[in-house]
Amino acid sequence: MTYQRLTFLACVFGLILALAACTTPSPSPLQEEVFISPDLRFELPPWAKPERPVEAAQVLTGRFGDKSFSFQARLSLNEQRLKVVGLDPLGRRVIDILWDSHGVTATRAAWAPEGLRAKNVLADIVIAYWPGEIVESALIGEEPLVSDVVGRRELSSKSGDAVVVSYTTDRLQAWNQLVKLSNVAFDYELTIRSSEIKP
Repeated sequence: MTYQRLTFLACVFGLILALAACTTPSPSPLQEEVFISPDLRFELPPWAKPERPVEAAQVLTGRFGDKSFSFQARLSLNEQRLKVVGLDPLGRRVIDILWDSHGVTATRAAWAPEGLRAKNVLADIVIAYWPGEIVESALIGEEPLVSDVVGRRELSSKSGDAVVVSYTTDRLQAWNQLVKLSNVAFDYELTIRSSEIKP
């Protein structure tokens, strides 16, 4: 199966060039697996109470091969659920994601590409911001491992490193800082600039 997160990122880049056909929301498929390397995949864990509530605005920029892309997100996290609203560079609402104890539901604009999938968005969030033991439990492959040191997280399998996450200081401060996610296996990079929104 193709690597779905890369499909998602490539399609976000395509949104910059595409014209909107209509704005009627339609369901987004949720059942595909998320591969983070040829021999390592990520399965979203069951919903659990987060370390703390978070309301944040994010600007995401990245590179996939020789293509670059950017988009925005608004994230709301509390004991009951995680909500994510994604916007394209023109400020149009692309996708709404809800993850709670009932599972994951998503609504996306009818003009959004098929490759834009909720589980890919959530996989990046969990990999970058959730505790290491939860991330490791979500990895499926031969000898999956999450290694955390100050300012850095590595996801690997028997074949070697798959994803490296770099933090400005450490993961616990990352909701107000810059996070860089590099996929070693598939040659893409994602930079997330987060700012918490105070109530």
